[in-house]
Amino acid sequence: NEFDETILFPSTVSLEMMGFPMLNRGAQVFIDFGTGTSLDNLYIVKTVDHTISAGNFTTKAILVASNQFVVTSFRDKLIRKAARIIDNPG
Repeated sequence: NEFDETILFPSTVSLEMMGFPMLNRGAQVFIDFGTGTSLDNLYIVKTVDHTISAGNFTTKAILVASNQFVVTSFRDKLIRKAARIIDNPG
């Protein structure tokens, strides 16, 4: 493959839906954007806000990717390891 490995992580995802009282901070939600990339991922609820009024119940949440802060590139690790082996064969 002539393209580098690409991992996509948005900083946050904003979600608004029909009222869902079971959604709380720290809950995990899988979102499939249909991209076939790392964007389709497990997200953690960072903040949640429920709004109830006459005839209306909505839930708004901010989510972050569960592995957002542990992203590493396998290709880069492999290259570094190979360089160490070449530099120090013994």
